[in-house]
Amino acid sequence: MTAPVQSKLALAVATLVATLALAACGGGDSPSSESGGGGGSAADKKANTAAVEKLVKQAFGPNEKARSARVDATIDIDVKGVPRWKDPIQITLNGVYQLGAGEDVPDFNLEAGLLLRDQAYGAALLLVDRKAYLQVGTTGYRQSDAIASLIAKPAPAKDNGMTKAAGMFYINPQSWRKNTKIVGDADTAGEPTTHVTADIRADRFFSDMSKLIDLLTELRVTKISGLPTKITAKQRAILVRSVKSAKGDVYFGKDDHVLRKARLAGSIVVAPKDRKFLGGMKSAKAVADFNLSEVGEPQEVEVPEDLGSDADLQLTLDALQESIEKVRGTK
Repeated sequence: MTAPVQSKLALAVATLVATLALAACGGGDSPSSESGGGGGSAADKKANTAAVEKLVKQAFGPNEKARSARVDATIDIDVKGVPRWKDPIQITLNGVYQLGAGEDVPDFNLEAGLLLRDQAYGAALLLVDRKAYLQVGTTGYRQSDAIASLIAKPAPAKDNGMTKAAGMFYINPQSWRKNTKIVGDADTAGEPTTHVTADIRADRFFSDMSKLIDLLTELRVTKISGLPTKITAKQRAILVRSVKSAKGDVYFGKDDHVLRKARLAGSIVVAPKDRKFLGGMKSAKAVADFNLSEVGEPQEVEVPEDLGSDADLQLTLDALQESIEKVRGTK
């Protein structure tokens, strides 16, 4: 493999592992109120609930300030019981998105990296004018119109640039939340923010993740990485009931209400009778940090200058799959 290929792995691999890791941050589904909680009088709780709903509407509804941003994320994952993932994994995600005036689908350029057994991999996925590209090193590879349409499909139904960009990967935290609570003000990289905590509805989370895996399977990501090509209804049920602990902290700009920072940490423990349905997984822990900067500033998303053929891409992906299998010890 060439150096660029060794340093680049498909964005979707990292996205998949990251989102599966975030499942460990989902709260269980015991009966609870949808928002509010904590101590204080009934009047205080009612006021907090109202404030939460207003903030959620401002952050995830129509919001011109959320039209563009730079995204930086790090996810650390530790899985027990699955030999191919026996060592800790770190995933990074860096890039930008931009929703043009009058458009309902944003452009984006997102590069992901995977650190596995001291080997680094990565690649970028781009959507430009509803055309999709996978970039490995300096070479871009145009994806089919069918794939591009599949990626863009969720965006028009969302209300702002951030939710459209996240929604294309079925990241819909506004629909996962429960026990949402405003806990106070904070300073986030010099930006005044409102600090919010929330649990996650694991049933809704895993429903979205099954859709994401379908997309990543179309991109050949699951085959390359050795990850499941589908989350079945039975597997979703097992994952939901296996969640043991969770904590989520989110920070929204006080003035523009745009997400600036999120930190999620949690764990799952799988019952012995269920492990065979999850590849032998006994437990998993994950910590995820997300940061948005340059909010509302113009971001350039351009088609890669060097374009390769589909045949070259398939050779690259074949080599990449073989490399990962060797690193994992599965070949």
